[in-house]
Amino acid sequence: MAFELIFTSVPRGLKPGSRGFATVAYTQGMPANCVQTCEGISGYTHVFSPQDPMYAKNPVAYSHYRFRLGGQAYSILSRVASYEMDYSGRTNKLAHHVMVSEDEQKAVLGGPAWAMTSDKLFDKKWTGEPRLIEKTRSVHDVAVKYYEAKHWATSKLLEAGWAGVIAQRFKDAPDKPVFLIFELEQDLLTMVAEVTSLLPENKRWAFTFSTYFTTLPQGTDCFLRCCLPGAEALSMARRMPDALVLDLTGEKPRLTENGPLIDAAREGNKPEWAQQPSSARFDLTPAWEPASKAEPKPRLGFKQVVVAEVPNAKHGRVVVSVGSGGARAPARISWLNWVAGIATLCLFVGVMIWIF
Repeated sequence: MAFELIFTSVPRGLKPGSRGFATVAYTQGMPANCVQTCEGISGYTHVFSPQDPMYAKNPVAYSHYRFRLGGQAYSILSRVASYEMDYSGRTNKLAHHVMVSEDEQKAVLGGPAWAMTSDKLFDKKWTGEPRLIEKTRSVHDVAVKYYEAKHWATSKLLEAGWAGVIAQRFKDAPDKPVFLIFELEQDLLTMVAEVTSLLPENKRWAFTFSTYFTTLPQGTDCFLRCCLPGAEALSMARRMPDALVLDLTGEKPRLTENGPLIDAAREGNKPEWAQQPSSARFDLTPAWEPASKAEPKPRLGFKQVVVAEVPNAKHGRVVVSVGSGGARAPARISWLNWVAGIATLCLFVGVMIWIF
């Protein structure tokens, strides 16, 4: 069976002695380690304070994370959002988590993202006293009805093919995350669902994501990380080899790749999942190339993932998708290193002569 947990700020929580931010409801019989895990992913960072007229426009964090707890694999579907001020007049949030076992996932072929688009899955208000949940709600399958990435086509990117780029990235390199920079009020959950539509049914539950990513919870991973501009989480991309960063807030980039998943996102055709990875691979060659043989190459072997370029009057071009990493070039041994080495050797020889 699925488990669920609700977390918010109250004068009295479900656990004896708890108050403030606390669990107010969870499924009867829910294991303690499952309760702790759900509480641990209930964090939320407000963009606007309760006094700000924009408070209602704080982003909603829809996420799908995978955990192994007590030898059992679970997917946790979550909605964490700002909420009306708490009993003390301070900033509040409301987190609702639904844990789904592997067996239950088999009946939800559309995958977690589409399931979360249903208005019946998450509670958006909390009333009453803390309580145990006797009957956990079911996660209903929301069938994939189309493959065209309509919301990507109408976003600032004006290019449905980007959904295919992300799907292909997950198919080819699921361990290399994608960072998506977004603006407030974008329908990110539907955009994520359109990406997962391009994946085979047996791969959709492996696709992890957060529509408002701030930190990575312990014990899990996140493939698609949606971040606000200037978010601290974006600094992770610079430390990750071949990280893919796509900006929904800047100028419209030109998509320079093709492939069956990209074509399916554009045209709405059912993807040809049975075939081998397409030619829509990312260019992992160094972003720098010497203009002539006389010019020295940079000492650091940083690489960039280049899948699109944006025209820019000042800089000529801006790489949309950037990853840093790679091996460092061997450092030159300076004359100081040689002197230090010889001095150390002489000292060692002198000590041995004095001893013997």
